[in-house]
Amino acid sequence: MPLAQHSKLTQTIVNESSKGYSPQEIAAFYQFPDNLGESQTVGILALGGVFNPADLSTFCQLFNLPTPTVKIVGEVPESEAMADLETNLDVQMVAGIVPKATIVLYYAPSFSFTKGFQMILDDEENKVNVVSTSWAIGEKYLSPSDKKALKNNIKALNERKVTILAASGDNGIYQASSNNKIKGINLPAGYEQVIACGGTTLYKDGKEQVWNEEVIGMGRLASGGSFSHVTAAPAFQQAALDNYAKQQTGMPTNKLATPDISANASKTHFSIMISKGEQAQAWGTSAATPVLAGLIARLNSALGYNLGDCNPLLYQLMGTNAFNSNIPGSNGFPAASGWDPCTGLGSPHGENLLAAIRTLKAPKNT
Repeated sequence: MPLAQHSKLTQTIVNESSKGYSPQEIAAFYQFPDNLGESQTVGILALGGVFNPADLSTFCQLFNLPTPTVKIVGEVPESEAMADLETNLDVQMVAGIVPKATIVLYYAPSFSFTKGFQMILDDEENKVNVVSTSWAIGEKYLSPSDKKALKNNIKALNERKVTILAASGDNGIYQASSNNKIKGINLPAGYEQVIACGGTTLYKDGKEQVWNEEVIGMGRLASGGSFSHVTAAPAFQQAALDNYAKQQTGMPTNKLATPDISANASKTHFSIMISKGEQAQAWGTSAATPVLAGLIARLNSALGYNLGDCNPLLYQLMGTNAFNSNIPGSNGFPAASGWDPCTGLGSPHGENLLAAIRTLKAPKNT
């Protein structure tokens, strides 16, 4: 079985003439609620990579942010350049959005999603509200028993009102680990109780398109999104699939699809991170996922309760001002209005999303 992949990042140092996005700019573009994640605990599930506290401190100093507490659970793996970059990206992107939250970095035993989620379930000290993972594996490459165990772990976390977000992948319509040969979705993003996070290209003027760009040495990368080969569509997604099929004939309407929501993943219009003391580029759905996890933490903080499994809630808001939808482009499938397998429901408008949730959750008069 191929190992799960993280976003295909490279150690790219930011040129002095280049300007990426600060976390404050990303939060402002997407109109995130005005808090810093107070009272929240965000778990990051890593399948490798060594966390560098000095880089986090430099990152927070650069952007005038408080440095959050980072706890580590599990055995720290050996250093490996790509995995190190991934893990530090994840921590910094979360810290940039919710620096007043506690961050818990979980190292999955044996690089196993199932064991990693079990570790989070077994952690009695840290009560996480949100879990983010930027690692992905094609649904073809997990055995039925592993899929079932992983699904059970995710369901158990949902029952504790924990929201789980996962990267949809960087290979467009193709599964991770398949060398762009097998269409389909990735796990754990492809579970109905997980928010699958896709990617856009965010321009300085606030306009967006589907993330799909040629990367030197890596070929063409794009927002991960497709249809499952084995998992039936959940009821809450049915209207979205039907709406897409009306616009793009011949598309499946009976299989679970990803992504659910999206945020900036562009390498050209990257977010800034710190790697080995230097400014570097954060991009891919690996960068979008922890940013969106930060949004959920801000929503929780503003609401005063945990959203938990909120995909059914999000899909009720398809086509409303809670999302920047109708994002043009293609990831191999064409974009459309409402929902599509390129950016899902679109990118969030955080304040509008907060207001919509409050309205939907308001007590009904009797």
